[in-house]
Amino acid sequence: YRLQLDIETYTKQGFKFSNALRPEDRIIIIALSDNRGWQHMIDGRRLDEKEMLAKLIEIIVEKDPDIIEGHNIFNFDLPYILKRCELHGIEFSIGRDRSTPRSFDARTSFAERAMDYMSYEIAGRHLIDTYLLLQAYDVSKRTLESYSLKYAARHFGFAKQDRIYIKGERISWYWDNEPDLLLRYALEDVDETRQLSDFLSPSSFYLTQIVPFNFGALSKLGSATKIE
Repeated sequence: YRLQLDIETYTKQGFKFSNALRPEDRIIIIALSDNRGWQHMIDGRRLDEKEMLAKLIEIIVEKDPDIIEGHNIFNFDLPYILKRCELHGIEFSIGRDRSTPRSFDARTSFAERAMDYMSYEIAGRHLIDTYLLLQAYDVSKRTLESYSLKYAARHFGFAKQDRIYIKGERISWYWDNEPDLLLRYALEDVDETRQLSDFLSPSSFYLTQIVPFNFGALSKLGSATKIE
């Protein structure tokens, strides 16, 4: 059972992008979906950030997914959420034993490309970052010009004809002026994340029957480690 997660964040005028360390910045949208047709939006117009984070924890515990997926979830979504939880004094207790995610420095290589990032583990659940899956896929294919979600969705034919595209530095403007469009944009993000994982993650999932790694760990490894 797979759950997809995407957040949109807000910053005050004068800054291009939101920063979790700035108290005045915040999470404004948490978009969620799963592989059973469910979609949900935690809307920052109706809840303050602390309430949004509490609702997210409640949903994850209630839905109890085996796998949580996101695009660039290791480098953006999870660290931002955890930093905001810390700011509000909230335990992000989403493990199956109600523990918080464990973080550690990680490094992986995809052909000649090496990547340092902060990795996370959640007790009883697997974390899948489709950003890493794309890089693993491109080691042999060499067809991708970018590893962004929007580019990948277009490349593989997942993107809808009327897909909304909003530049990162325009997120705050849309929240202030056209929030409904931003909400739709966020839902399309999680939908494309699900489809991207539908396409790319099965090879890692079935490979776990051969090599001594679990699904979450295997999806982060480069080809050389798997072969070894």
